[in-house]
Amino acid sequence: MRIVRRSRRWWGALAFVPLALLGATGCPVDDCECVDQDGDGFCTATCSGSLIDCDDGDAFVFPGAADHHIDGYDYDCNGDDLGGSGAPCNADAQCTATCNQTSGRCVAAPEDCRRPGDEDGNGLADCEDPACATECAELTGALCAEPATPGAATQPPPTRLAETSCTGVEPATAYAIVPGSPGESGMLTLWTEGASAFEVRTQACAEPGTCSRGIDGTVSWTRPWEGGAPLWVVVPGAGTHTLYWSYEAAVCGNGTMEQPEECDDGDIDDGDGCSADCSLEYDFNVCSVAEPLNLGLTTVSAAGGTRVVETECSPFEGRTERAFTLPVTTGRIRVAWSAERAVVISPRRVDCAGLPGICEGPATSGVFELDLDERPASFLLIDGWADNMQIIIESLD
Repeated sequence: MRIVRRSRRWWGALAFVPLALLGATGCPVDDCECVDQDGDGFCTATCSGSLIDCDDGDAFVFPGAADHHIDGYDYDCNGDDLGGSGAPCNADAQCTATCNQTSGRCVAAPEDCRRPGDEDGNGLADCEDPACATECAELTGALCAEPATPGAATQPPPTRLAETSCTGVEPATAYAIVPGSPGESGMLTLWTEGASAFEVRTQACAEPGTCSRGIDGTVSWTRPWEGGAPLWVVVPGAGTHTLYWSYEAAVCGNGTMEQPEECDDGDIDDGDGCSADCSLEYDFNVCSVAEPLNLGLTTVSAAGGTRVVETECSPFEGRTERAFTLPVTTGRIRVAWSAERAVVISPRRVDCAGLPGICEGPATSGVFELDLDERPASFLLIDGWADNMQIIIESLD
């Protein structure tokens, strides 16, 4: 039985005459039973010969058939269409794309030395491929050897070939930065224009680090940073970009908690819940430094206190707390407050322990009454970030 693809064009009719008709055969019938459905003289199983028909439904496809043009068919059963990827060659004209002179094989595309991957299909990618020897020699070098770059870097250091956690192996630019001074702590911010990603390295730039990505050609990164500690910023790609960075050192004792401070009570004293380096003192009794309240109006600030007190009804765990001394400790009182931010107010006993079930807020204003004879209290604990808070205390007896 002979099966022929009718869509084939009859190019070089003599070249497609089965070898069996020309006196050559791959399956001698006198050695074993041969299955040759298309009658081209080659079998689908190996007998005494070693040539196997790769398509026993087409008489024009068999080992040794002429395969002298590119049409998507492997006529000679060598695993490749003439000129397709992997076919032998010594010139580009013999291939659908290009001829790799090193391997002597047709490849799908020339090797792109700046894009990760093995484009030419020879098993060697980028700088491992001899085709990239010249270009890689120009790109390789000490990626992170450039000096520190303060502020904005509009003239980037040389681009080198590098592996990053953002994009793999491709050209990249590295910047060495030393923010702040030893002994400082503060917030470091990095941002770029014209780049959609950058990588931050901290271990002498030896290993790929954390990749940050952005959108529309911009990306930013903000972290607490110890002053004087170096880092390297690696921007992948060979495109034009600008790297910016800024460092804001935290000022302990200015009354404003700035990362990485744990607290800032407006001074640099130890023993008041917030240490001289603005770290929390967890064994501190917040009521021991309570500020006095007056009958009538008192303006206070709840900001900048400690964060060591648990308030049973407050959603502000982790915020600041300040303690205030009540002007009276007996009789019935009314407490009213107004603040620009929501706070929680918790009456406290003389030992600074909370009174179960009494918590007011969170709210920016409110009023409550308290019978100090039935529920003794000496302090009000205010939990929140409110500044310029007004408290009015009235005696109802």
